Amino acid sequence: MSSTDSLGASANKSVTYTVVQYIAFVQQPINPDSSSVFKASRGVVPIKFTLTQNGVDTCALPAATIALTLTSGATPVAIDESVYVMSADSGPNFRISGCQYVYNLAASPLGAGIYRVDIKISGVVVGSAVFALR
Repeated sequence: MSSTDSLGASANKSVTYTVVQYIAFVQQPINPDSSSVFKASRGVVPIKFTLTQNGVDTCALPAATIALTLTSGATPVAIDESVYVMSADSGPNFRISGCQYVYNLAASPLGAGIYRVDIKISGVVVGSAVFALR
């Protein structure tokens, strides 16, 4: 980038951007291979993720939110957080416990189906998990 200052001199300016790449990994009780099945009557499904930053495990966890989608129908349907939020949760925000994100998902109001849960940092999905309710 080149610009001219008030004296007519040309100045070169450079801007450096640092891209931070986060990847979240689902933890038990949800299996990473999407084989987890829970009873909807169970009441709660604990959603847990750990995080890597630029390929390295990290405990410096930035704020993250949750999004839930019912995927077992013909068309995926986003589930409003008011359906699955519990008193221990703060809207769509994950809590941080130790070195992981935790969210207690209210299962009983959801009903049977296959669900995908996404974890977002700054609005970007950095990890997902799939589980079923019966």
